[in-house]
Amino acid sequence: MPRRFWVTLGAALLTSAALSSMCRAEAPAAPLQWPVAPTQAGTWLAAEARVLAPQRYAVRLVFHITTPNRFSSWFDRESADEARRLHALLGGATKAEDGSWHEAGVPGTFRVRVTDARTGTALIDQTATRPGTQAVYMGRTAQLTELPLAAGTYLIQVEALNAGAELAPLHTFVSFSPSHHGK
Repeated sequence: MPRRFWVTLGAALLTSAALSSMCRAEAPAAPLQWPVAPTQAGTWLAAEARVLAPQRYAVRLVFHITTPNRFSSWFDRESADEARRLHALLGGATKAEDGSWHEAGVPGTFRVRVTDARTGTALIDQTATRPGTQAVYMGRTAQLTELPLAAGTYLIQVEALNAGAELAPLHTFVSFSPSHHGK
């Protein structure tokens, strides 16, 4: 066989090997966020995430009236009415007539499970009922759980056990990211 054939075959095999090693599916690295429909009770919403550095991570629900995009800081503005509506829907803190504060939280119960993808060991499996909310850019967030994780790949699962129908018009995301505790 001519030398040209062997050179071409070798180049094709090397290219194939290089492409196959580059195309291996690998879980995305944290932080990550994926859309959900929280009113679908009993449905597990799951995603795999890679943790690159050992630290504390949080699983949160993020709610928006209008989903922010890369142009939101220039064109989208949350009106005062939208902020009040979101605050009322998600049960933000309200002041009672006697002066005490009442933190109602998100109307619903959510189950969170974090599993080590390599061993299949459940690191946390807990339920969050009416989690409190905090303001974020153009929305509100509710922290479901927080836990320390070592570097590795984890399966993050969230299930809406029951959720209020008032959550249906909101754009909702599950967020998995490093915890933030201020300065």
